[in-house]
Order: sequence, then C-alpha cells, then structure tokens
Amino acid sequence: MHLAIVSKAIETPSLPAGEYVCNDSTAAKMLAYNPGAVKLAQVPFYEKELRSLTDLKGKRVLFARMGAGGDLLMVTPAIRALKAKHPKAKIDMACFSTFTTLFLNNPDINEVIANPIEVSKFLSYDAIVWLDDDYEEEAELGKTMHAVDRVFKRIDLPAEDRSLSYTVTPEEKAATLERFPRTKKKRIVCQMTASEPARTWPRKNLSEFIVLADKKGYEVFLVGWPDESGFQPPLSIRESAALVATADGVVVPDSLWFHVASALKKPGVGIFAAFDAKLRSTSDTIFNINGRVGCEIAPCFHHSGRPGVHSFPVEGPCNRAGYCCAMAEVAPDRVLALLEREMERQGEAQ
Repeated sequence: MHLAIVSKAIETPSLPAGEYVCNDSTAAKMLAYNPGAVKLAQVPFYEKELRSLTDLKGKRVLFARMGAGGDLLMVTPAIRALKAKHPKAKIDMACFSTFTTLFLNNPDINEVIANPIEVSKFLSYDAIVWLDDDYEEEAELGKTMHAVDRVFKRIDLPAEDRSLSYTVTPEEKAATLERFPRTKKKRIVCQMTASEPARTWPRKNLSEFIVLADKKGYEVFLVGWPDESGFQPPLSIRESAALVATADGVVVPDSLWFHVASALKKPGVGIFAAFDAKLRSTSDTIFNINGRVGCEIAPCFHHSGRPGVHSFPVEGPCNRAGYCCAMAEVAPDRVLALLEREMERQGEAQ
C-alpha cells in the first residue's frame, strides 16, 4: 500500500491533483507514467483493522482487492458472511475501475469505488480489509489454502459457504437473447484466454475443441476481453456474463469466466495446471481437470501479473514452448466428452 501525492492533474490513470491510497503496482505505474507529478510515501495512518471492532452496527467497512475479476468474486463469500453477522454494517468494495461492474446488484455491498482511493474517502472508514498487503506471503498461502478461505481468515470468520455472488438481471439476459437468439442447438461458451498465459488453454487446443463441438451440432460462443471475442460492438463484462448465463455448458480456464460460471451454477469443465483446482473451485457444477502431464513442475503456482516477471517459470518447459505444456496435454475430445457428461448429469438433476 502506498500514499501517492499528485501535484497536478495526470492522465495515467486519469486523476486530479490530490492524495490517494493505492496498491503497489498502481503506485509504480503512476510514478513511471507521470515523472515529476507524483511522489510516493508509505501510508502513515493504516491502523483500522476489522478485528479491533466488536460491534459493526452503523460502521463503514472497506474491502480492497486490486486483483483480476476472479480474485474479486472470491471476496464475495466473506463479504456476504460479514453482512449476515452484522446486517447494520455498511460494506464497500474497492477494486480496479475495469471490474467495478462485477458488484452491481450485490445486496451485501453498499458502494463500489475505484483504485486509487482518495485519502479523505479512505479515512472515512471505520475498518479496512486491505487484501494486497504482502504479495510473497499471499503467494505462499495460495499453495495450501483455498483462495476464498484466505479472505475469511483476514476477517476471523469460518469459511462455511464458499459460493460466489454474481447476479445477471432479467433485463441483461433478455437483451442477450435478443442479440443472440437461442436455436435448437445447445450453446457452449468458452473463454479465449485467461488473465495470464500460464493459465490459458493453448489456442490450438481451443480451436480443435470448437471444430469438434461444431461437428457434433453445438453452437459455440467465445468470451474474453471486450476487444478479444470479435463481437461488434464488443461485449462488456456484464454482457459477457449474461451470455454465460444463457449457456448450456462452459469450457473455462482458471480466470474470470470460470468464476462467473461457478457463481451462476453452470455445468462445465474447468482446465487447470498452474494452480490446483481444489484451491480455486467454488462450485460442484464444474468438473475440473488438473493438467499434470507435459510439465514436471506443475502445479507451478506461477504469477506473471507483476512487472519484470516472465510469463512462465524460467526453469520449466513452458517458458521455451511459449504456452502451458501441461494444459496443452488436456485433449479437446476429452474436454468435450466430460462437458457432455456434466450437461447430461445436471440436466437430469433439474
């Protein structure tokens, strides 16, 4: 966590002059893109631990998580539990502006604010759960403790319910079906790329899967970043989530749409290798494959979302190949067979 002192208006990110609290990567970006206009300092006033309060009636609590979309959705079970225990508390969420819409229509969250956070706003909270404190410590915990449980640990509550919260409104679903009407074919939604290369099912595998699914009479839709799927106009995050809601099944790596599909209880297949599925999965509607063949260090628990970090572990075969070798060994025909099994099994259960 850093205090960013902005002496004049800047463009990256777009901010007026003032003082802001932000995570480490944002602080580095602000400093690099705005030389002379930004100074950094340690935050001298961060002493608002949630565990120091016994009564949250009327109190304002801020959860701050500056990760990608899936990481954010995995904060929602802890927020829901805290709100259930303290219904009179007002809980806000801070995240990157790209992902603020993930929390729309969440009854447990009062307000969503974007990083960086104005100091005056930051100081207005009675308690702050800052989930980006120690990257190295969190990375080590991530090898043994479920991602949702780590958030519960921070607020001293038992992780009794890991299910994620995300709501697609009837209006969003209706707009999606108007733009992409259902046919007699079953609909499969696939995620094109994950937030990091080490979590991405190689494009060759995905392409082969799409060909196989098409031959068997399925319609396949691709979701990803707005400029990635090829839709015109591009789909927003919420529009993509509404498309997932119309699917009969999903094929997803460990990234945002895996977690959206989990929240929506969609049948599917999750494809893992860099991380162990049992430490990331939150729904029994998705069958998870842990890729282990083809890479002697899988799961490598590799994060590449920081400056100067390679896309893959330098000591493994993936760094030479340019793709995740363990995920490349997950055969498209196997994925399709498992997806058909899950769609049939869950269709019978309804």
